[in-house]
Amino acid sequence: MLFLAELNVTVIELVFMAAALLFVLGIKRMSGVKTAKGGSRLAAIGMFAYGLAACASGADAWAAFAAHAPANACLALFSGDVAATCELMRAVGYDSAFMFKYSARSGTKAFKWPETVSEEEKARRLQTIIALQEERSAAINRGLIGSTAEVLVEGPARRRAGWMAGKTPQFKTAVFPANGHGVGDLAPVRIVEATAHTLIGVAAPP
Repeated sequence: MLFLAELNVTVIELVFMAAALLFVLGIKRMSGVKTAKGGSRLAAIGMFAYGLAACASGADAWAAFAAHAPANACLALFSGDVAATCELMRAVGYDSAFMFKYSARSGTKAFKWPETVSEEEKARRLQTIIALQEERSAAINRGLIGSTAEVLVEGPARRRAGWMAGKTPQFKTAVFPANGHGVGDLAPVRIVEATAHTLIGVAAPP
């Protein structure tokens, strides 16, 4: 309970989080491939967003999954799959995402399936997803300009001498002038600039 108190999580927020988690876990998984069909995952994400307004959403996305289908059918199938991925990303509006090209993983059913997409096509599809997420992340972060965030200081900023870097409660990276703050401090920071990956701030009154 002390842990929850430190996180400032209310009972109502916990109920929404638990309900959404159970909803996601209850969705059927087919051959290890997750789907948003029927809107079930969108509904679960919506429950999180409604119940915990201060949360941020993230995702893992991979491009060019090797289909268990004839090679001549794969181009049309996965052109549609990329479009569906982009549609879901637009609908949800993830704050961030880890994105990468598909590669076979031992122990999965798909490991036995032959590659059906060239490395060049994988790269093209991945860049489509990355460009969309970069645009969305930048827009969300720009919306935070003018707000104040409590930043857990992790260490010196890599590109700005005399600045510190840390994470907000939503796990966004923020950089700001040190002003005497050290590793482990909770620093109030007012956001004055933003990129797709970083919030740039100045000291805010405690």
